[in-house]
Amino acid sequence: MLAKKFLSVFVIVFLLLSYIPLSAQDDLIIVLDPGHGSTDNGSSGKLNGKTYYEKDLNNMVTAHLQDSLAQYAGVKVYLTRYDNSKPSLMTRSVTAGKLGADLMISLHMNALDNADYYGGSEIYVHAGNYLPEGAKATKAIATDILKGFEQFGLKNRGVKTKLIDNDKYYMYDNGQYADYYGIIRYATMV
Repeated sequence: MLAKKFLSVFVIVFLLLSYIPLSAQDDLIIVLDPGHGSTDNGSSGKLNGKTYYEKDLNNMVTAHLQDSLAQYAGVKVYLTRYDNSKPSLMTRSVTAGKLGADLMISLHMNALDNADYYGGSEIYVHAGNYLPEGAKATKAIATDILKGFEQFGLKNRGVKTKLIDNDKYYMYDNGQYADYYGIIRYATMV
């Protein structure tokens, strides 16, 4: 199971590299967000008797992705955290906003109990309730990435959105329900 999770992430690295233009006029700014951190381990799994925590795997994959992306001229790569701290979701999003990120990637490796989902990939994007003009393009890019994952044998679990539709506290200032995942909600608003 853990090996399949690693496979999913390394395929992401390969496919992201294929989307980077080799000669862009302006620098492409990418912010990588290794999910979890500090005392928040995220999910865990065992391999050969050793327990692996999501936060550590996220850090490892983020470091490899950062090194790979940094090789491209015109690409600047930043992280939301460089140690084992756990900045808030708002802080992570504000960091990306202050850096003028063209792309923010929050890396996670979720644990699943259902064997039908092992080896699968899904991408969560904003629903468009705050920035409707960007939703169509965002979903198209995510769909294209997932199609690329399928070529490597990963199950396409789809492009997903999730809203908080039962709490008036979590509404965008335009009166629409907010995205469920804080990193998406805050990044959308920054």
